Amino acid sequence: MDVSLARCCEADEDVDELVWWRKGIKRMEILFEIILELIIEGSIEASIEASKSRKVPKAIRCLLILLISSLFLSMLGLIFFVGISSLKKTTIGGFAILLLGVVLLIVGIIKFKKVYLDKTK
Repeated sequence: MDVSLARCCEADEDVDELVWWRKGIKRMEILFEIILELIIEGSIEASIEASKSRKVPKAIRCLLILLISSLFLSMLGLIFFVGISSLKKTTIGGFAILLLGVVLLIVGIIKFKKVYLDKTK
């Protein structure tokens, strides 16, 4: 009886250690997510501002516009891929994700046109 009680206590300690470890990992994931979001959001905002500036050389502005456009299009491609993939499981969910992709595409085209193509500033 003492042996089974000792094994039970060891198992409880292992479970407690595993729960503590998972909570620590979850906290680190949240911290990394916040830090990366700030870095990426700041760099994208800076890239957009630099690509609009006339002080930056035209070649660099074109590269920044190409980079921003490729990031946006890759995210849209991922949204459309997930929408098409989820059509097999849930029709309503798949159409909702595809609709979100279409809305983002339209808004992105309007924003791109307003920022880069309209010269009425």
